[in-house]
Amino acid sequence: MKRAISLLMAVLMAVSVLFTVNLSAVAYGDSILDATTVTTGKTYTGTLSESNTTDNFAITLTSSGLLSFQAKAAAEYMGFRIYNADGHELWGSTPYWNSTSGIISISTSMYLTSGKYYVNMYRRNGCNGSYEFSLGFASSGETFKESGWGNNNDIMNPNAVSFGKTYKGMIAKNDDTDFYKFSIATTGLLNVKVNASMEYIKCSVYNESGNVVWETTPYWNSTSRQIVIDAYPYLTSGTYYMSLSKRNGSTGNYSFSLGFTSSGESFKETGYGSNNSMAAANSIETNKLYKGVICNNDNQDMYVFKFAKDTTIPFKFQASMQYIYVKFFNSLGTEIKGYSCYWNSTSRKITIDESLTFAAGTYYMSVSKRESNIGNYNFSLGAVLTAPTISSLKATPASTSVKLTWKESANATGAKVYLYDASAKSYKALKTITSTSYTVTGLKAGKSYKFAVKPYASANGKTVWGKTYTVTAITLPGTPAPKATQTTSSVKLTWKAVSGATGYRVYQKVNGSWSAKKTLTGNSYTISGLKSGTTYQFAVRAYAKIGSKTVWGSYKTFTTATKPATPAIKLASTAKGRATITWTNVAGETGYQIYYSTSKSSGYKKLTNIAANTTKVYAKNLKSGRTYYFRVRAYKSAGGKYIYGAFSNVGALKIK
Repeated sequence: MKRAISLLMAVLMAVSVLFTVNLSAVAYGDSILDATTVTTGKTYTGTLSESNTTDNFAITLTSSGLLSFQAKAAAEYMGFRIYNADGHELWGSTPYWNSTSGIISISTSMYLTSGKYYVNMYRRNGCNGSYEFSLGFASSGETFKESGWGNNNDIMNPNAVSFGKTYKGMIAKNDDTDFYKFSIATTGLLNVKVNASMEYIKCSVYNESGNVVWETTPYWNSTSRQIVIDAYPYLTSGTYYMSLSKRNGSTGNYSFSLGFTSSGESFKETGYGSNNSMAAANSIETNKLYKGVICNNDNQDMYVFKFAKDTTIPFKFQASMQYIYVKFFNSLGTEIKGYSCYWNSTSRKITIDESLTFAAGTYYMSVSKRESNIGNYNFSLGAVLTAPTISSLKATPASTSVKLTWKESANATGAKVYLYDASAKSYKALKTITSTSYTVTGLKAGKSYKFAVKPYASANGKTVWGKTYTVTAITLPGTPAPKATQTTSSVKLTWKAVSGATGYRVYQKVNGSWSAKKTLTGNSYTISGLKSGTTYQFAVRAYAKIGSKTVWGSYKTFTTATKPATPAIKLASTAKGRATITWTNVAGETGYQIYYSTSKSSGYKKLTNIAANTTKVYAKNLKSGRTYYFRVRAYKSAGGKYIYGAFSNVGALKIK
């Protein structure tokens, strides 16, 4: 018994030191009804005993967000709970201490809506002990404030949202689903973008009847720990609801936005479609272009047309989807012609262009979903020409040419390209083409040019022109070809002026990266303060400036080196007819050249080339009694050339 009492006293003393708290009882709430109010960012301490078996604390969250709870306890057993304002337990834990340290450590966090919550510490298994805890909170910045179990949890209580705006929300411990309401005035393409910081989520779109028309259940990227949804369902006009809901217990923050692009359907549709049967078919005429959509919630469109006499007529159909069915029926509903279409994998379009023959009578055409494919389509019975359009007109300049590229509408046959003639103050036609790119050549470098592209559509001997689209480009200046003149501590770069250049910029490669040294309008620049016998890389680039616009030409890297230093020569005659030539080694050299002559001022011939870091050579078969003159110079190999240093002092030696 004494041993047990001693052990208990030791633990209590350790706890007193650890928590730096007086172990005398502190009065906290005995239930959530009289809970002690606490705030985040502070540490609270208390003691549980036979006379004080539970402590309760209250905290109010002014917005939805992440509540974190950390606690330590000097007890063998202790219980922890978090309740909502209704007294419903949201979380609980009954840990056992670390028998070595005699401490319980616990940490948890949970996403909660705004409101009042309670933290409860209670005595377990008759164990007394002290504790400390703190609470932290990070607001989720929800666009629509929620409290309790959530405020927008079903279709009956959605939050209204608009296109083109970003909204923030949260899936919480006590809020499983958020509903949002939006309306679409015409049939078209809905863009659903969601970013969620959680492992799982469910995103659904419902119609007004509460039926799911589109849904996805993604799993996060385990590296970025993010879910990204970028989906494009096609929907008919009407009111819809989108829900973001809990999946596999995952909670966290999310943001989303909705975008919409109308398909320009010729006949407005709502719900699951308005023209899905022969009885509800839309009446069409010849020589007109019609547009339709196969949607997530509209599998088929039906059209009706009549011929007073036997008729052969061109039929054109185009769809931006992988598969589709197109069928023709007589007035009795018997299929007389059908297409089971698959797209061109390059153009990513389905195209039908055929001539069809009909006897006098009434007919129906259906366009229907195949293999869950959705998208826009258009068709015509008879010759239909509408003005084509182009988009994304872009000019990519080179020094003497400009490449024009663009995208054109589905009905375009080709385009005519123009170049503006400044002297005539008008555009001059260059070429009519059927592709979507054209390169204008024969231009001058560093000049501003205006171009125009005009699309056209042709069929059955008729041509319709679209509007003219213009673009301006500045051709690039030419590429300088620098030459180098070296000293032991500098490199002077010179180059000839290139066409179209306003000025130049000199670059040097330092520590593997290019950096600009100087921008100038002249044709030479000296880089000084360099090390002798060292290889360097430079480049010179021209630019052309017209008005406020500047374009840069291309450049080639240029490798050279500073001259190596001048060695000092020493001579000795060591044997008959022989000379020993030595010199001081210089930094960075590739090798040395040794010259000799019998005249100090002229007639020098090369004796030999010597490899790098060699400082001695022998001259043999010299004439005894004659004086010879020697000199040495270092050289450096760089950029495929040799850079020679200055000759050493002249050494005179009379041969034995």
